[in-house]
Order: sequence, then structure tokens, then C-alpha cells
Amino acid sequence: MRTVSAFKPGTASCTKSWVGSKCSILAGQYLTDGWLWIYIYRLHQSHETLFERIWPETPRILFDYGFMLLVPIAACLLFVAFRRRLSRRLFYWASMAATGLATAAVGSATQGAYDNAYIPAVYFGALLSAACAVELPALAAGLRASTDGAVWSIGERHRPWLGSLL
Repeated sequence: MRTVSAFKPGTASCTKSWVGSKCSILAGQYLTDGWLWIYIYRLHQSHETLFERIWPETPRILFDYGFMLLVPIAACLLFVAFRRRLSRRLFYWASMAATGLATAAVGSATQGAYDNAYIPAVYFGALLSAACAVELPALAAGLRASTDGAVWSIGERHRPWLGSLL
């Protein structure tokens, strides 16, 4: 049975969204005789960015929202470091969660932001937690990743000095 990767449909969806948004902006530029982009730029520059909300406040609020989501992530990180083995799917969801965290931090720092600015971090953090819960039994048993056959392994070939320490 062939496993279908979520990367290709996700890439196609992102490409469609990007092309759609660019076509909308170009149509708006044409219909407003070039004033749409000036309006967007001035609107964006008119509000203040509150940097203290990026660092001390965002991690604290996200920790309050999703403390239980960190348990499988922390356990999975422990086994990934111990086994020196990471599946590509887990790497993909970790990258998505990091991007969601950065988006939430910047979004929450804008003037007038509410708790809905944290949605990307909570959403992708939950997906990473689910991916970690799926990968955790395979990592704990020292087996290949359970979700796909593609595994990145850092073994003796990458660390020849490690064999002399063991």
C-alpha cells in the first residue's frame, strides 16, 4: 500500500492561495488606479507594534492554553535526541508549529490584537502533539517511524567520534 504524503496537497493549496491573493491585489490595484497598495501600506504602518507582547506575554499565554500539548512533544523530543532519529513527517509538523508560533507572536504584538491571534500556534501545536503521539511508540521501541518510511538518522556515519566514547 502506497502512503500519500500531505506535503504535495499542502503545497498545491498554498500555491493556489498565493496566486489567488496576488490576483486579487493586482485586480484591486487596477480598479483603484494604483491606490490599493498605498492604502494597505499606510494602514499597516499606522498601528504600533508592542514588542513586550512578543516575548514575555506570548509564551506565557500559550503555556496556559496548551500545557498538556507539550507532554507528547517533550517526550518525543527526548526520544528523538536519544535515538538520533527523526521522521520527515515529524520534522514537517515541527516546522509548521514553529511557523505558527512565530505568526502568533507577531500577530499578538499588533495594537488591538485579541486572543484569536494565538490560533495558529495552538492549532499547529496540537497537530504537532498528535504527530508526536503517533511517532512516540516507534521511537521508544527504537523502530523506524510508524507513519512513513522516510527517516533521517544521524548515526555512526555522521559522528565517527561517538563510537570511541561508547
